[in-house]
Amino acid sequence: MTLLGRILRPHGLRGELRVLPINPSLEKKGVGTVLTLKRREEELSFILEGIRRSGKFLLIKLKGVDSVEEAEELRGFEIYGEGEEGQSLAGRKVFSKGKLMGEIGEILEIPANPVAVVKTPSGKEVLVPLNLCEDRGDWLEANLPEGLEEL
Repeated sequence: MTLLGRILRPHGLRGELRVLPINPSLEKKGVGTVLTLKRREEELSFILEGIRRSGKFLLIKLKGVDSVEEAEELRGFEIYGEGEEGQSLAGRKVFSKGKLMGEIGEILEIPANPVAVVKTPSGKEVLVPLNLCEDRGDWLEANLPEGLEEL
């Protein structure tokens, strides 16, 4: 099982969930796909009922989650499923304002937000929050606040 994303919060009143995609294969999942949700010792399975992009996030609808209250109970769960070969973030290049920052070595799963450990060309390691990155296919674009882009 591959980590595909993290549920951030409910979206709307009908049970949709705002999700931070961690693996690009999540967006390619079709309706009817079984997803496993994990949080600490809890593990739940749901059938994907709908998925759509909203900026850098995904909005997903799970079968049986039909209200904002039910969606709220899933806040903080990580979404796991079968990932596609070669779709991991490790090894992908990260750019900021057109300049190469480096290559992702690993992803740290911290409570607030997953963080990419980016190894710079000079060998230094820089932590880049994934919620500040946009997936561009073979690479990520980091949208860092003023001052943080300086390595």
